[in-house]
Amino acid sequence: MTPRFRPRQPQAKVPAPAPRNAVARALAGRRASNAAGKHLRSTAAQRRAERVALEKRLKGGLED
Repeated sequence: MTPRFRPRQPQAKVPAPAPRNAVARALAGRRASNAAGKHLRSTAAQRRAERVALEKRLKGGLED
C-alpha cells in the first residue's frame, strides 16, 4: 500500500511587519510614494533669488 500525501497548499503571503522605528517608517513611506520631499534653499540662495527678483521688477520685467 502506498502512502497517500496531501496536496500542498500554496503558502499564504504575509506582509512584513511595520518598522517600529519612526524614522525607518517615514523613510519606507517616502520610498513607497516616490516623493523626494521639498527641496530647501539655503539662506544665501534665497537672498540672491529675492534680490534678482527685485532688480527684475525694478527694471520693469514683471508687471503686476
